[in-house]
Amino acid sequence: MVKYFLYSQQGCDFCDELKKELDDNNIKYTIKDVFKNRIEWEKVKRSQEGIKYTPTLVVVNKINRDVKFLAVDRDFDTPEELINLIKK
Repeated sequence: MVKYFLYSQQGCDFCDELKKELDDNNIKYTIKDVFKNRIEWEKVKRSQEGIKYTPTLVVVNKINRDVKFLAVDRDFDTPEELINLIKK
């Protein structure tokens, strides 16, 4: 079982585009607002080189406990690229 957590913020057009793409592809996710989860977001940024911006998607595989961090400008440039990455 895989769970998705999307670090996002209000006023982020790219975040809104990504949410729409996830919804259009029937990918269920939990939104983590970076302002409401500031300490958690800071830990994510410190633990992962190259994560500076939202949106960032965290992919958690509950079976093998694998965790992937997929960040804009580091791992993908468009919502479609992110969808392709998580569908692999």
